[in-house]
Amino acid sequence: MLNKKFSEWPALFRPLGSISIPGNSLKEKIVYVVRHELRANTSPLYAARSLAIGVFFGFSPIYGFQVAAMLALSMVLRINRPIAFLGICVSIPPLLPFVILAAIFTGKMVLAFLGMPVDTIVANKWAGGGIAWFFGSWILAIVGSVTVFAASYLLLKAQKKSKRVA
Repeated sequence: MLNKKFSEWPALFRPLGSISIPGNSLKEKIVYVVRHELRANTSPLYAARSLAIGVFFGFSPIYGFQVAAMLALSMVLRINRPIAFLGICVSIPPLLPFVILAAIFTGKMVLAFLGMPVDTIVANKWAGGGIAWFFGSWILAIVGSVTVFAASYLLLKAQKKSKRVA
């Protein structure tokens, strides 16, 4: 790979100076990249899918790695990264205690419904809360992403239809 020209390297590994972005100044190049990212894959289906994937990673119990995991998956699924990043923001620090409490409550309810109350799984309350939080987080991630996908798809589809009529 080192004996090839920069233009033959995959775009991810090219030095920044070798990537051609329209514009003369740095400001024009940044504006171009931001506009390109916001306009990429913005049909109602792609936008709703991007937002749902962001919410899924926002509720998932991989705090600290949410953005990295979303960026890796966004390259594979070709989703709109700014919209997905907006979805990750459901777990911002002011809301995080409420998200964790909701995950623990959901996990305890689901485990009790399945016949595995947390108290009978482990004797330690902290470990039981951790198990409930883990399962509850994944359940909230799935339910939240499906709900956000359905709601945002319907809203974006209605907005696109009303723009077409007007």
